[in-house]
Amino acid sequence: MQNLPGVGWEGEENFTWVKRGGTTYKFLLDIYVNMSEVFCKWRMLRILHFKFTTNFEERIA
Repeated sequence: MQNLPGVGWEGEENFTWVKRGGTTYKFLLDIYVNMSEVFCKWRMLRILHFKFTTNFEERIA
């Protein structure tokens, strides 16, 4: 399991703690990472959509 930016673990103690936490913790962390990726993509789509619609309205006007 790699160290992830923004989650905030550094050092071996935390790494062994995660291993002791087991599969459930890894599962939750995977969900967290996937959710953050989905949220970033959604935000990008929202921004692109907003730009496209504003340009479209300006062309009509």
